Amino acid sequence: MPYSEALQDTPLYDTMSCFAWSSDEEAMVAASGSTSAAPLPTLTCTTESVKILVTLLSCLEHGKRDQRVRCDVDRRGLLFTAHSKRKSLQIKTSIGRELFESYKFGATGPESTEEYEDEDDEDAVQLSFALNVNLLIECLSMFGPSALATTSLRMTYEPEVK
Repeated sequence: MPYSEALQDTPLYDTMSCFAWSSDEEAMVAASGSTSAAPLPTLTCTTESVKILVTLLSCLEHGKRDQRVRCDVDRRGLLFTAHSKRKSLQIKTSIGRELFESYKFGATGPESTEEYEDEDDEDAVQLSFALNVNLLIECLSMFGPSALATTSLRMTYEPEVK
């Protein structure tokens, strides 16, 4: 399945169902047909105000209505990367775990109950996916700019194990 089709068919949980998640690790496990390989990443984070999140994500916009950005998630937080149309410009913004009231990044698998919150290993599990940044900002701002400070968010990613 092409990467773009996988993005369109993968749902996001909770109230953020207006954009798609896709995991490189999940795709590799699905392609190999084995779930006993490496543990799959899970993410749960919450914030009581989406204002900072919307401000940082707005830096990634540059005119395209269907602009996709890459999001890399690890124990330190979220890193968003956008490229210009001709790939001559790369824009990055990071949202550290400190900006969330709760942030849990771990792994699931047949024998894994591991969490990577305090791990110092640079090669730890990482979750990567692409999303439409304009649609995400629109969803987060649906109650208007004056409500950004009081709009809370809970994001959860848990891979389907088949």
